[in-house]
Amino acid sequence: MIYSNKSRPSARIERWVLRLQPYEFTVKYCPGPQNVADSLSRLTQERPTEHEHVAEEYIRYVAENVAPLALSIQEIVEASAEDEEIAMLRKCVQTNDWTAAEPVYRAVRNELSVLGKLVLRGTQLVIPKTVRKQVLDLAQEGHLGIVKTKQRLHTKVRWPGIDQQVEKRCKTCHRCQLVGKTFPPEPIKRMELTTQPWQDLAAELMVPLPTADYLLVVVDYYSRFFEVAVTKSVTSSKMISCLETMFATHGFPLSIKTDNGTQFASDEFETYLRENNIKHITSTPLWPQAIGEVER
Repeated sequence: MIYSNKSRPSARIERWVLRLQPYEFTVKYCPGPQNVADSLSRLTQERPTEHEHVAEEYIRYVAENVAPLALSIQEIVEASAEDEEIAMLRKCVQTNDWTAAEPVYRAVRNELSVLGKLVLRGTQLVIPKTVRKQVLDLAQEGHLGIVKTKQRLHTKVRWPGIDQQVEKRCKTCHRCQLVGKTFPPEPIKRMELTTQPWQDLAAELMVPLPTADYLLVVVDYYSRFFEVAVTKSVTSSKMISCLETMFATHGFPLSIKTDNGTQFASDEFETYLRENNIKHITSTPLWPQAIGEVER
């Protein structure tokens, strides 16, 4: 169910839910054998006056809220009244005769509705030709680029060729080119290969096992030899104790690489490494590939 608390629908389904909010209805489950699959076969020719009134109020509400903030709804009404294309659309919607309409409008004829002199496509206002340039100017304020400008327009307005006009406007705008200028990525700095065993290490904690034990895994980057310590505590003191046991066997390394866990980022752990002349290297947050050997 799209209305349950645990539901995580897609963005398209969420937009359907938002469009249904002005209506009051009850959702009832109907088993498949008792539910006619073709919903169009259950539509009636006559609709109650009350439903027509609710639909008209909803269309009026949408029209008033989708108009650009810098343009009054009255300006759009006056421009729509003088626009031949909008007049043709109003006639097509009212007479249901789409022979004179352009193919782009015939494809979405079931989404079009009329409110006075205005024409809406779903929750988007069809803008007449005389004010389209002004709407484009308003949407381009801030010079956010092609994608963001399209998103800003599609939330409220629509007309044929709107995407192409936005692309042409942004590609010929000097400020948009400056803001949208791409910079080459920083060059990758590879880690120098170690030349002797037990010089450069990497350490990582494994998630708790069913026995509530943690595993401290330490890998040597030269030989891929690894040491494992089993512990029930993940404090800095316990990490130091586990490492001291390993260092007593193999000696002190030159460097050790860890993630940014609290037990590895504490002052106590840093002090221990500094006193033993061990360089501490931390990985980039949310980038486990930086210590890929021990992560693997």
